[in-house]
Amino acid sequence: MTLSHGFLHGNRWVNTVAIRPLTGHDQRFLADVAVCCSPAVRITGLLARLVSMDAGDPSAGVVRRLTAGDLEAILLHLCRSLWGDRISSLINCPQCGERVTLDLAVSSLLVPPAAHPAGEYHVAVAGHQMRLRAVNGADLERAAGAAGAAAESIARSCVLASEPPLPEGPLTPELSDALSSALAALDPQADILLDVQCSACGHMVQIPFDPGEFLQQVIEMRRKTLDEEIHALAFYYHWTEEAVLELPLRQRRRYFELIAGELAREDR
Repeated sequence: MTLSHGFLHGNRWVNTVAIRPLTGHDQRFLADVAVCCSPAVRITGLLARLVSMDAGDPSAGVVRRLTAGDLEAILLHLCRSLWGDRISSLINCPQCGERVTLDLAVSSLLVPPAAHPAGEYHVAVAGHQMRLRAVNGADLERAAGAAGAAAESIARSCVLASEPPLPEGPLTPELSDALSSALAALDPQADILLDVQCSACGHMVQIPFDPGEFLQQVIEMRRKTLDEEIHALAFYYHWTEEAVLELPLRQRRRYFELIAGELAREDR
C-alpha cells in the first residue's frame, strides 16, 4: 500500500510497504500481549509481524519508523481487507449515555498522501523556530510509559532543534498546544476525528476514532470463534491446528462457512 507520509531509508524515500494478511497466529499474539502491554506496544508489535519493505521480511524497525499517520492508514487497510469498506463501531453518547452505532466507510477516513513529505520540517511555533519531525511508532511506544506526561513526552521527542531552546521544566499550556497543533499539521492522518450526532438525544459531538482499538476489540470478540473454526477444519478437513492457524482470517472463515452450509443441508 502507499503510505500517507513515508520515511527516509538510507538515501531514498520509502512510501510503499507490503502487508501480509492477518492469520490465527496473529489473533493469538494479540490475545497474549493484551494482558501485559500498552495499546501502542500491542499495535506496533502486531504490525511488526505483518509489514515489510520491498516485500522482504517483516521488521519491527520499519514499523517503529513509520509515522503515527502511516500506522493509522495501515490499520485502516487491514480493517478493510477483513470486513470490506463499510465497518460499524459503537460509542457511548457523552450527553445521554446511549449507545450509538457508527457506520463508517474506511475510504472516507483515509487522507491523500502528503504532497511533499520530508524527514524534518522547519516550523515557527509560539515564538520558537523549530526543526520538527513527525511522530512515529517508537515515540508512541515510549510515551506509553510516561503516564500523564505522554503528550509532552511525544512532542519533545519530535523537536530536533529549537531557537530559543525549549524550557527544561514542563511546557506552558500555550507552547504545548501550539507544538501539538504543529505536529498534527505535519501528519493529518494521525488524528481521525468524527462528527457524530446521537440518534437518541440529538447531541452533536466530535470523537476520535482509533482503528487500532477497533481492530483489537473486534478480534478479541472473535477469539471464541477461532477455536470453533480450528475444531471444525481439523475435524472435517483433517488439517493440523498449525495449518489452520496459518490461514488468512477471511479464508479460514470462508472454509468454516462452507462446512456449516454443508451440515445445514444435510439436516434438512
